[in-house]
This record gives sequence, C-alpha cells and structure tokens, in this order.
Amino acid sequence: MPKRTYALVTNAAELRSLLLHPILPTAILCTSADLADKKHANVRASLRAYIDKGGRVVVGGPGVNHMAMDEIPTLLSSLGGVGWRLGGYHRTTHFLNSAHPLYSAADAAVRAALPASYSCKAIVLKDVDPADMVYRSTPDSGFESLAMAMDGGKVASNEVAVATAHVGEGWLSWVGDVNQEAGSTAAMLWLLGLKQ
Repeated sequence: MPKRTYALVTNAAELRSLLLHPILPTAILCTSADLADKKHANVRASLRAYIDKGGRVVVGGPGVNHMAMDEIPTLLSSLGGVGWRLGGYHRTTHFLNSAHPLYSAADAAVRAALPASYSCKAIVLKDVDPADMVYRSTPDSGFESLAMAMDGGKVASNEVAVATAHVGEGWLSWVGDVNQEAGSTAAMLWLLGLKQ
C-alpha cells in the first residue's frame, strides 16, 4: 500500500488553502457542522470543484448531529447536486447494498471488511437513488429505540444511513451515524479509500 499522508484542518481558511495546493488529497472527511453554515458557500463550491475533478468527500462523523436538520439537504445538494432529503433520526439496522458500484468493484478483502448489516442511530436520508444507497433500511428493519417504538412509528424501507454518489469524476458520501458505530467506521474508511 502506498504511503499516505494526513492533514487536519480546523477552519475554513485552512481547508481553502488545502484545496488550492497543487497536490490535492485523495479524500476529505468533513466532520464539522460549520460546513453547512451559509457563510461557507465558497468552501462548499471549492469542495464541489474538488469532487468534480476526482476527489472523494465524506460528510459524517461526530459533527453531523450538530447540523441543523433543514441545512443537510441544501449542504449535500451544493456539494454534489444530489436531491437527497432528510428522512428522519432514529436507530435501526441498515443493510449493505452489495450492488453499489464502488462495492461491487472492490476486491474480496475489502468487501469482507464491510458488515452485511449493522445497527446505528443515524440521521437518515430519503429520495436517494437506489444506485447511491450503501447502507439502507429494508422491510426487516424496525425501530430499535424504546421511545420511538412506543410512539408507534414505523421505519420506512430505503431510509439511508450511508450513501455515496458519483459526481463528476469523484464521489460525494454521507455517513449519518451520530455515535460512530463500528460499521459506520468501516464504511467511512472504505469511502475514503483507506480500505483497498
């Protein structure tokens, strides 16, 4: 495996500087809720250009639960032109879409590293193209939170905890898990290209 380097950026100016460097990173993990802030439209435009040129951007990790729910669809649309909408917030078991093009193209060791299903409490998306779904609910999924189950709620099929869409030459991904379960970590590493 080639040597990898990592950079930690802690503010918008550092991210803009990173994206202006002649040697671009292979992937960027955005864990800050600040990315959704209206004042960072120029940063989102730079990230969109980076994705279009072949970069991978994963929005997820501990910051997603600090984003205003109504800002998430706008954020994702600005980064990748996707029409993904907010589907809800709850714990359920999500199942791997083994037909996803990134998954089916991966080697056997990578495919074996991703769980067939896992439970997580996530900000889930709806209106995700089936080809972009990585981990989603199925008719076998149910609420795994006592409060939500007592309320009589149902989990809809195809609520998506992990999605990734081919945008330009790159990939835009969402990992909505708010507790960073092991399955989400494995998916995130794979989406960043760190499991090959």
